Amino acid sequence: MIPFNQGRRPWRRSVAAMLLALLAPARAGAATDIAAWPLDEQRGSRTMEAVSGRHDPVEYVFNHARFKPDSDPLWRPAGACIRGGCLLFDGYSTDITAPGLTAAQLGAGWTISAWVAPHAFEWGDGGQYSAFLSQFDEGSKTGFAFGMYRFGTWGIKLGFGSGEFDLRVSDRKLPRDAWSHVAASYDPRGRVVRLFLDGEQVAAGSAPAQGSFALPARALTIGRYSQPRTVEGVFQLNTFLGLMDEVRIAAPAACMPTWRPTAARRPRWRRPTSPSHRSRSPATGIARSTTRCRIPAG
Repeated sequence: MIPFNQGRRPWRRSVAAMLLALLAPARAGAATDIAAWPLDEQRGSRTMEAVSGRHDPVEYVFNHARFKPDSDPLWRPAGACIRGGCLLFDGYSTDITAPGLTAAQLGAGWTISAWVAPHAFEWGDGGQYSAFLSQFDEGSKTGFAFGMYRFGTWGIKLGFGSGEFDLRVSDRKLPRDAWSHVAASYDPRGRVVRLFLDGEQVAAGSAPAQGSFALPARALTIGRYSQPRTVEGVFQLNTFLGLMDEVRIAAPAACMPTWRPTAARRPRWRRPTSPSHRSRSPATGIARSTTRCRIPAG
């Protein structure tokens, strides 16, 4: 059993709300949500995309079980999540499929973000990410794949038709069984790609001058790479394992606020000493939010 705490403690929800309040002011003036998945359902096999009101399918191996009663995806209650409920991706069968994004939506630049608490890291078969969000086509070299890689490294790959650009973070790895806020942005004016961890810019790079960022006519997937490698044609790899909450896609490219929680201040899980005892260290404070990056002028 994956050792995620499912207890309900009001102060944890208050801390998460404070973090979201810190993130909101910097985002509100600079970007508008194109799509957002709060993942608050806590039951059922669909999740609401909050901007359109659309309900997207959540795939799970036991949605239509063969040798047992059907059961819902692994929703988690508010006490284990950042805000409201969240979803545990099992690293095997769980993903969310949504209509693909378009050039009209992302043409002026974009920022994608999510709260993630990975439980384990894949090897990265085929050199591909275990994706948080993905809409990538290898044949045409178009789209994006944002996710994690072996040993907690993480990053984003973008396709420009004539080539790919992969920006990866290896010195600020994602912790296991602890919440992290990850974000990536692309500003076409300077062809600049940025990565943010807990609101702090941790990597930036310039995409190649040749080609232009384009999106394939392919579905957007949450929790799995668009073209996963398979084992025996059955088991799909390049799949996220862990909790995910508050997934967002916004436009245009935006700076993120900086907040610097220490390891002790992050919602964090420890391995249980017994099946009936699970705990995570308390959140004791939040640092002040500031803006760190500057979007280059056109």
